[in-house]
Amino acid sequence: MSIAEEKTILICMRVTHHGYHVPGGLRVQCADCGELVWVSPSGWLILHDSPGAEVVCVECGLERMLAEPGKISPPTPAQLDELNEYLHQKGSAA
Repeated sequence: MSIAEEKTILICMRVTHHGYHVPGGLRVQCADCGELVWVSPSGWLILHDSPGAEVVCVECGLERMLAEPGKISPPTPAQLDELNEYLHQKGSAA
């Protein structure tokens, strides 16, 4: 598959995962299983910049990764900031 043919797949945490979610996140259905997931503000930017992108939950995303190894892109800087905020919040609650 060429770069022009690559598809963007945004992997998000399920709403049923009780705990922290990124402020400003919106609920969207997983393209594979239909479960609701949180799409963060940086995720919305990715979706805006990638028409035809799919949103999947972590569980379905892992299944896709196992089916097609080597197709994982690193998180964007904005996603890393959100993950760091999550870890900071989680550490404060302990």
